[in-house]
Amino acid sequence: MNIFCFRKTVTLGGLFCFSLVIANIVLSQELPPSESELELPAPTELAIEPAELTLDRVIEIALSNHPALQEKSALVERARGMRWDATRPLNPTFGYQGSELGDDGTLGLQGFFYSQEYVTANKLGLSNQVGGWEVETANWNWQVQKLKVAGDARQRFYAVLAAKRRIEILKVMDDVLLDGVNLTQKLVDTGEIGKGQMLQAQLQRKQNLLELRNAEQRLVSTGQALGVVLGIDFVDVDAVVGALDSVVPGYDFEEKFQSIAQSHPIIETARAEMLRHQWAVQRERAEPTPNVQSQVGLQFNNATDEVVVNLQFGLELPIHNQNSGRIAAATADYIRTSHKVKRLELALRQRYVTAFRDYTIAQQTLSQLENELLPLSQESLQSTQTLYKAGLVSYVGLLQAQKAYVDILLSLNDAKREAWQAVALINSGLMNGGLSLQN
Repeated sequence: MNIFCFRKTVTLGGLFCFSLVIANIVLSQELPPSESELELPAPTELAIEPAELTLDRVIEIALSNHPALQEKSALVERARGMRWDATRPLNPTFGYQGSELGDDGTLGLQGFFYSQEYVTANKLGLSNQVGGWEVETANWNWQVQKLKVAGDARQRFYAVLAAKRRIEILKVMDDVLLDGVNLTQKLVDTGEIGKGQMLQAQLQRKQNLLELRNAEQRLVSTGQALGVVLGIDFVDVDAVVGALDSVVPGYDFEEKFQSIAQSHPIIETARAEMLRHQWAVQRERAEPTPNVQSQVGLQFNNATDEVVVNLQFGLELPIHNQNSGRIAAATADYIRTSHKVKRLELALRQRYVTAFRDYTIAQQTLSQLENELLPLSQESLQSTQTLYKAGLVSYVGLLQAQKAYVDILLSLNDAKREAWQAVALINSGLMNGGLSLQN
C-alpha cells in the first residue's frame, strides 16, 4: 500500500471510527420518556378497616398509610442516590483532535484523544463518609416521624373512647331526666307539687340534651380526626374498641426519662447531622489538593506521513483559592450542629418535664375522683333518693343530686382520657404532630 493510500485509510478510518463512537454515545443516551411512558409509583393502597379497631391495629394502619412516613422514606432513598453519585470516579473524555490543518495543503494532524481526571487525597472516600451520614440522618428522621405518627394515633384513639363514653353517660342521664319530667307532670296534674318543680325538671333535661348533642358532634369530629391520622376517609367509631378503665401505669420520673432519652431518634438525628458535618470539614480540607489531569492523543501527520503520540499531565495550582471559605463554613456547621445536639437534649428534657407534670396531675385527679369524690357522690345520691321517697326532699333536690353525680362521672371520664393521653405521649417518645405544616 502506498503512502497516499495509507494516509487516506488512516484519516477516513479514524473519522469513521470516531463517527461510530459518537453515534453510539448519542444512541445510548436515555431519552426523556413521553407522558404515556412515564411509570409513576402507584399510590399506597389504603388498609381496610377490620371489624374492630384496637389500639395496636390503629397504630398499624397509621404507620402503613401515613403520607409523612412515605415522604421521609423517599428522602432516605434520595440521600442514598446522592451518596452513590458522590463516590463515583469522574467520567473520561474521548474526542477528535486536529491541528495544523492546511499545512502545505495537507490535512495536518488528525487523530483522537482520551483524557481522564484522577481524584486525589481520598476525596471520594471522604465524600462516601459524608453521604453515609446523610443517609443515617435521613433514617433517623424517618424514625422521628414514625414516633409522631404513632403518638397521634394513640392520642386520637383515646379521644374517641372518651367521646363514646361521654355520650353513654349523658344518655343514661337523659333517661332519668325524662322519667322525672313525666313524674313531675303527673304530680302537677294531681296538685301535689307546684308547676315550678316541673319546669325545673324540664330545664334540667333540655340542658342535658344540649350537652348530649354537643357530645355527639364532638364524637363525629374526633372520629374524623382519627381518620386523618390513619389516612382513610371514614372511621366507624363504633368499631373503635378499648378500655379507659384499665389501670394507668406508674412511672418513676428519672428512670422513665432515661429510657426515653437513650437513643431517642431526634437526638440521634442531630448526632448524625453533626458527624456528617465533621466529615464534611475533612472533605473540604482535602479539596485544595489538586486532582491529576491526564490526556493521551494519537494523531497522524499528513505532512510527514508519521504517527504522533501526545501525552499531557497537569495539576490545578491552588494559588488564588485554597477553599478556605468552604472550610470555614463547614467548620461553623460542625460547631453549630454539636451545640444543636446539646440544645435538643435539653429541649427533650424540658418537654418531658411538662409531659410528666400533666401525667402526674391527671393521675392524681383520676385517683381522687375514683377513691373520694365518686363514692361521696354515690352516697349523696342514695341518701337524697331515700329522703325523697320519704317526702323529706323535693324533686328539685333529687335533680341536683343526680346532676352532681353525673358531673362527677363526666369529670372522671375526662380524667381517664387525659391520663391515658399523657401516657400515650410519654410512650411515643414525647413526639406528636405528624401532620404539622412545619414538617
